[in-house]
Order: sequence, then structure tokens, then C-alpha cells
Amino acid sequence: MSWLRTVGARLSLALLLVVAGVLAFVYLVVVPSLQNRLVDSRKAQVAQVASRAAERWKFKRPAEPDQFALGYASASNTRVTIFEVSSRTPLSLSDYADQGAGGELGGIANDPVARRRHRASSYSSRTRSKTRLEASRSSSTDY
Repeated sequence: MSWLRTVGARLSLALLLVVAGVLAFVYLVVVPSLQNRLVDSRKAQVAQVASRAAERWKFKRPAEPDQFALGYASASNTRVTIFEVSSRTPLSLSDYADQGAGGELGGIANDPVARRRHRASSYSSRTRSKTRLEASRSSSTDY
């Protein structure tokens, strides 16, 4: 252990420990928060594109739904699937248009995320309709 007796070796060891500590801090604290912000930003971007596509689809259905889905898939660099509800009870979904996956994947109609989203949107649309009705009733009584 004679090499630790010099001042240069001690300073080098101390610097090595400081750098290792800083790298560990960055890896454990900064990287996860940066990753979360990037993922949240990407989710917000995709949600914005999805809401624009849904609004456009609601007001005017295009003649070629595959081209419609492909346009939004290329704009958001994601897979865009347009579902059609085949049966409400039991819930049965079929894909009306599916683009941006880079090929045929299949099996998307049984996707549990799509089923949960449909149930949630059905509930929220009923809630929104009820809220609009209540708001229109209250505004008509204010006059």
C-alpha cells in the first residue's frame, strides 16, 4: 500500500470516488425523471393527434379509411387502428382500418386496452351528454 502514501495517489482516489458518486446520483435521480418527462411528452403528443383524428372522423368519415389512418400514423409515428363496434353485449370490436404497424400484426380486435378504452369512452360520453343536458337546463332557467 505504498502507492497510497503519495498526495497525488490520494487525490486521484478522492477524485475517482467523487466522479463515481456523481455518476450514481445522475443515474439514480436524473435519468428516471428525464425518462418520465419524455414518456409523458410523447403520450401527450399522441393523445393530441388521436383527438384530432377522432374529431375529424366524427364530422366527416373519409372514403378511404386506410389512407386516413396512414396519414395520422405517419404524422405521429405510431400505429393507428380505427375500431368498429360489432356487438355491444358481449363487446366485440373489429378493426376498420389499421395502419402504421409496419405490416400485418392481427389480433388487435381482442386487445384489452382497446376494450377498456371503449368502456371508458362509452361511460364518459354518457356522462358528458348528461352534463350538457344539465348545463342547458340550468342556463335556460337563468333567463
